[in-house]
Amino acid sequence: MSPDLRRRLVAHLDLTDLRPRLDDAALERLVERGATRFGPVAGLCVHASNAATVRHLLDAARLSTRLVVIAGFPDGSQNPDAVLTELRVACDDGADEIDLLYPYAAALQGDRSGLDLVERAAGATRVLKVILESSAWDDPVALLATARSVFAAGAAMIKTGSGSATVPPFRITDAELLTEAAAETPSGGIKVSGGVTLELATRSLALARRDRKSTRLNSSHVSE
Repeated sequence: MSPDLRRRLVAHLDLTDLRPRLDDAALERLVERGATRFGPVAGLCVHASNAATVRHLLDAARLSTRLVVIAGFPDGSQNPDAVLTELRVACDDGADEIDLLYPYAAALQGDRSGLDLVERAAGATRVLKVILESSAWDDPVALLATARSVFAAGAAMIKTGSGSATVPPFRITDAELLTEAAAETPSGGIKVSGGVTLELATRSLALARRDRKSTRLNSSHVSE
């Protein structure tokens, strides 16, 4: 892999550790890993219980890396009011972005109440990224329609998966569909996650660059 490609991948990467209540040493290591020799990663994605400590560590290190906090983990089935409380606390603790689990299992049964959650969450956060678990959807028409509705409800980006749900791995066709939805918005983007290989990551970046859309990649490790 060329140094230029490494720099481009790192600049779009959300380095992720979603274990709750990590100790200070583990969180310090996560921040250190995010400051790579190819530049800082775009974001550090953590559980809400770790947000305040990571915010402190990022500020102390004077890193421009964004603090990304996941809400509604692991499957988006929690009570919406509880999820909203969780993300508001995360924002108070310094989160720059929220990755919100969409209630995709209910949506697959035709339930659209998740759109109300997205709208309320968008009003309570700086940047909202909504996780659709796209590979769980067998119907691409329904996935595309849902993505369009989620953008209309206020999402800044759509994320393909949480990386933790028991769904098939990420598909490049997911990125193609979600980029199509993002291209219809002034500033929408996509974040690819859930079994993303190097080949799929570079193809996703190319799709986003073609349509002049922001993109992020999700990983639990950085290889230097």
